[in-house]
Formats: sequence, C-alpha cells, structure tokens
Amino acid sequence: SAPGQRARRRGEGAMGGKAARRREPREFHRHPDHLVLHVIPASQYSNKVLLGLTSRGMPHFLEFAAPEPDARQLPTGGKAVPELEFKGEGVTDSTAILHFLDQHLPEGAEPFFPASHKDAIEEVNKLAEEYFDGFCDYFNFVDETGYRSSVRNSLA
Repeated sequence: SAPGQRARRRGEGAMGGKAARRREPREFHRHPDHLVLHVIPASQYSNKVLLGLTSRGMPHFLEFAAPEPDARQLPTGGKAVPELEFKGEGVTDSTAILHFLDQHLPEGAEPFFPASHKDAIEEVNKLAEEYFDGFCDYFNFVDETGYRSSVRNSLA
C-alpha cells in the first residue's frame, strides 16, 4: 500500500469500516385486505398519508410509482399519487385517503377527523390546502434551490 495508508483487512469496505453485506430482497405476498399506498419520493401528499398510517399503527405496504405521470400504472388507472389500494378499492387525494382511513382505523385509534370538530377541521384543511399547497408545489418544482434539494435528488 502507499505510504501513509494502511492496508485494508478482509471484510473492510473502502471507507475502512465493515463491508456491508448485500441482502437479497424478501418477497412479500400481498393479501387483498392489505393497505397498499402508491407513492413517489419527495411528495408531500404521499408523506401526509404515510405519516397518518404510521401514527395510527396501521400496517401497510408501499409501492413506488414512476416519477413521470405518463409512465404510472396505478390500480385505478389514474395518474395522481398518493393512491391507496384496499380491498379492491382505490382512493386518491391525500385528504380523501385520510377520510377513508377514518372508516378503517384499528379499534381505539384516534380518528383523523373527529366528528365533534369535523366542520372546523374541514374548514382549516380547506384553507391549508388552498394556501400552503401552492407554496409546497412552488418550492418542490419551480424554485431551483427547492427542486434541487427535494425532488430532483430523490428521483436521481
């Protein structure tokens, strides 16, 4: 080895640590009763539903859809993500998915839209979607710095 460099021992990676063992992907067989969320990386809408599923302890599978809408093959035949697939039904739109999940929550789980505050929650959600979604879309797709740090790196 060159002066100042130590020889790598067997089993060490290029960075000097243990070499990572490559694992073969496990094959999962989905049952029609499984929740399957179709997403693309860096989508705030996909993340909204994923956070909801995780926070309520709802087991689910993720399927990564093609980043380009024309290349997507989603169960409903649509192009919009996220899309939730459950018992032969397909639900699109992150808010609609959360409403759908409210009807299928595990026993004792807190609903996303409690009935006692439903009207107020709907109004706030409507305002948030109208107002903030534009900022998210601008930052993720129009602003070069935002695009570089969010979407482009995720799709590379």
